[in-house]
Amino acid sequence: MVIESGKAPGYLDMLGASVELRDGSFVFTQLLATGMPYTLDLPEGMVAIGWSFCIDLDPTQDLRGYPLGIAPMPCELAVQTRWDGSALVGMVFDRRPLADKNEVKTIILAPAIDGLAISETVPSGLLAEAATFGWSAYIDELGELGTDVLHATDMAPDGGASRPMTWPAN
Repeated sequence: MVIESGKAPGYLDMLGASVELRDGSFVFTQLLATGMPYTLDLPEGMVAIGWSFCIDLDPTQDLRGYPLGIAPMPCELAVQTRWDGSALVGMVFDRRPLADKNEVKTIILAPAIDGLAISETVPSGLLAEAATFGWSAYIDELGELGTDVLHATDMAPDGGASRPMTWPAN
């Protein structure tokens, strides 16, 4: 389910997204129309809101598996901030081991909130071999980790209609 622009609560409405290399780390930021809510009113079956980035290091593969169930994703790395109404948790899922039928590596991050911006800082070593990569940002209402249950509410760039952005920008 995609909510039309202007119809979603402001914390589900992404005004912009960016990726910056700062002090040896990548900073992934989403700018929201309003701040995070103190309480959540989620649809049935949903357990959290996720502000996420898909990092596509190899456009020739779509890995299947965690943090989704079996749905394929082009992301070798998924950076996510999860809010379940009581805890705000940042994570990066290194999905590259799935290509060899190994388990995903999960690294816990410390989300930063600055006004309407939500950011995650990821050590650049996770992307060290990539001179460039594709990325997109999205906001979802999420089911439990490891399931294919989610409702996409907003995507960047262009609501997901265009190709991913490239880092570094051309």
